[in-house]
Amino acid sequence: PCAPYGCRPRPCAVRAKQDTRLLWVVHGSDIGTIVSLITIVAVSRLAAAGCEVTDFRLPGEFDAIHDIHERIYSRALAYYFNLEWNADKTLFSETMQNMIESGLTVEPAQYQDDVHRQTQLSRQIDKAMTGVDILIGLSTAGEAPTGLGAADLPDHCLIWAPCGMPAI
Repeated sequence: PCAPYGCRPRPCAVRAKQDTRLLWVVHGSDIGTIVSLITIVAVSRLAAAGCEVTDFRLPGEFDAIHDIHERIYSRALAYYFNLEWNADKTLFSETMQNMIESGLTVEPAQYQDDVHRQTQLSRQIDKAMTGVDILIGLSTAGEAPTGLGAADLPDHCLIWAPCGMPAI
């Protein structure tokens, strides 16, 4: 599973019989029952429409993308809000304060390594997506957690943004 979120996206490839386009449907082992059933129905309908459905697994390197993205993003926030932060950090929400404080702890070497790894992952997914026109992914991992203090569920869509892949 991808630490610390415990998710492992498992796309499956759908190849149209009449040409070489692929359509990937992303699902994870930790998604809710209803989301899993919706995914199964979607894949079944695509297959019934004449598409060939095959399994596809992202390489293990993608397990780290959430952590890489978090460090790059929080460091960027710390950089861009430096002036306001130094003027009066109490004007920021607690969540934003935590993100900026986290970003301030990211060392330049770690940041550079993360940007390099992000670039490598982007190239890797570009290669894997050769011949792919569309990627359909879940917009959520399942039902929203109960209460404001509940831990967030893994964001299945987050993999695509750091890799420079547009998502709708």
